[in-house]
Amino acid sequence: MRATERLTCRAVKADPHTSSSSSAGEAPSALLRPFAVVAGVALVLRWLYLSQASDAPLFDMLRADGAAYRVWASRIAAGDWLGSEVFDRAPLYPYVLALIELVFGDGLGAIRAVQALLGALSCGLLFLAGSWFFSRRIGWIAGLALAIYPPALFFDGLIQKASLGGVLVTALLALLGRARHAPSRTLWLAAGATLGALMATREETVLLVPVVLAASFLLSRGRAHAPSCVAATLGGLALVLAPIAARNAHVGGEFVLTTSQAGTNFYIGNHEGARGVYVPLLPGRGNTAFERNDARELAQQAEGRPLSPSEVSSHWFGRSFKWIAEHPGDWAALLVRKFALALNAYEIPDYEDQDYYAEHSGLLRWLAYLLHFGVVAPLAAAGVYLCWPQRRQFAVLLALGAVLLLGVTLFYVFGRYRYPLAPIALLFAAAAVVRGRELWVAGERAQLARAGLATLIVAVLSNWPLVDRRAQLAMSLSNAGAALIDAGRGAQALDALRRSVELDDDADTRANLSTALLAANQPREALTHAQKALVLRRDDPELLRRLAAAQLANGDERAGIDTLKQAIQLRPNEFASWEQLVGVFVARGDWMRGIETARNAVRYNPGEIAAGLQLAWLLSSAEDRSLRAPAEAVEIARRLDELTRGEDLRVLDMLGATLMSAGREQEAQDVFERTAKRADELGQREFAERVRATAAALREPSLRGGALQR
Repeated sequence: MRATERLTCRAVKADPHTSSSSSAGEAPSALLRPFAVVAGVALVLRWLYLSQASDAPLFDMLRADGAAYRVWASRIAAGDWLGSEVFDRAPLYPYVLALIELVFGDGLGAIRAVQALLGALSCGLLFLAGSWFFSRRIGWIAGLALAIYPPALFFDGLIQKASLGGVLVTALLALLGRARHAPSRTLWLAAGATLGALMATREETVLLVPVVLAASFLLSRGRAHAPSCVAATLGGLALVLAPIAARNAHVGGEFVLTTSQAGTNFYIGNHEGARGVYVPLLPGRGNTAFERNDARELAQQAEGRPLSPSEVSSHWFGRSFKWIAEHPGDWAALLVRKFALALNAYEIPDYEDQDYYAEHSGLLRWLAYLLHFGVVAPLAAAGVYLCWPQRRQFAVLLALGAVLLLGVTLFYVFGRYRYPLAPIALLFAAAAVVRGRELWVAGERAQLARAGLATLIVAVLSNWPLVDRRAQLAMSLSNAGAALIDAGRGAQALDALRRSVELDDDADTRANLSTALLAANQPREALTHAQKALVLRRDDPELLRRLAAAQLANGDERAGIDTLKQAIQLRPNEFASWEQLVGVFVARGDWMRGIETARNAVRYNPGEIAAGLQLAWLLSSAEDRSLRAPAEAVEIARRLDELTRGEDLRVLDMLGATLMSAGREQEAQDVFERTAKRADELGQREFAERVRATAAALREPSLRGGALQR
């Protein structure tokens, strides 16, 4: 037998499911000990990384998606497991967070500990996948490579769904690898359920369904078993996805398989001016809290009517397809750029940057020099080339990798969106290392040279600088500054924001620096930075609000009011500008103009709960009693209560307050007791105690006067 026939990527036998002496067909029990070793090494490394990263100012602060997931999870843990709207984001991760909160409490440490365990499990599962698709040696290399892979460490430490997505991807790979040797209906049921859970974590993985279904047909033991294996896979998918679709239909009245945000995400990555990375629909409004509302409001303005979540998604898909049809060349160029970004060495950050945490973790910093996607992708390309003659053996891996890469390219590129591709790339990279050594020993220099050329070409493409890393780090520092401002840590915020401005002079960073300076009682410098922010990006309502705050702090009330009016003219359906202007009038004692402005805010923002609450408060508690209209305030609060189905604590509290103001104390007491009960259900114990104290005061005639001053 020639040496080349003993290589790792050998062709499978006619019946790939018959037993063989190859380690690729080993039973799970035989792999348990190395699985535990790989997972144990990964867990130790994650513990070490977390102990170092805890020094980062952002470590214990939740912003953007992390904060939104935490709030969502707390509602679920408090009993609101069904919700009231169609999911606009993949739902599995917040439900997992809710389970962690119920078992371990609401600390971030418990979440990170569980995610570290999931990350370690991912490494062990990748070892199994490598062992079953290739050989135990390749499994070892791939599993340990994932254990030290810097993005894996980074994502396992974030309050983000990437860690959950990673363990589901590796579990799917392990199940598919085992199916090559011992397929069964139970195994395919598990594979379908795992894919369903992955779709409930990462929406774009719906593209994997045809691949997994085809694998369940082709890898079954003969055509007689194929239909039952396909049926089992579909059953596993339905087991996870049917309850989500039924829940969406129940609360939203329409069929949505997982979430309704696909159209918006597709538009963000495919429109005139798109650059392949995330850009908010409106400048300066990239926060999670704005995304859904902006997508809906802009779509409804364009269509001229109210839209359901599915109709909003269809609107954005339609706008993208229209642009693509009119500019096919531009779209083709954009796809090429996104493909290049998807293979690039740099991990494009979302809110938090790996480079930012690397400044606080020596482990992450040094590993990032040794192993990044600019190393993995070229080695994976070599592995694919070397295993290509036996491609039928690895067809499912190749198809999964191609579809995941396609999914990222079709939408837009983030490091965490690309992360599901990493385990597959690491498998082929490990195969390249092992097979390359075997080729060297066998003297196959020509084939090794061709593989080396493929590695070199991809290495150049992958490591070509496409993204300004300084600007991305500046963004993370700016985000850190904003978080520190909210946490009342002004001195640290100033340091981070000043450094961010030095790296990249950005409008949002200037605005954040202005806010930090106001908190530090430095209004003159704050005004300078607010003005510079508007030079960098004109006609932005958020920047105008920051400028108004600086003008008011410098005593220029007239300029502050005019600036807020300008912000309202630019975007009248943005309540924050109205709210700030009302606050100015109330602060100066001009309750009449405050109430008039609040009425206009409701007129332009009829669906904004906060606008109605503000008007109800003014009408029930204006210092000028001649301006009070308690009956109207009660009516506004009741409408808001109906709109929120009696579930919003702010509305319930306001309804009780307006009833008190109207002298309807028994009704107010009933509402407060209902509010306290609802607060208990949502885990808001301090809120519940405060409301109960008010209700108790209403039962004591001697305390009623005090209760009315709440």
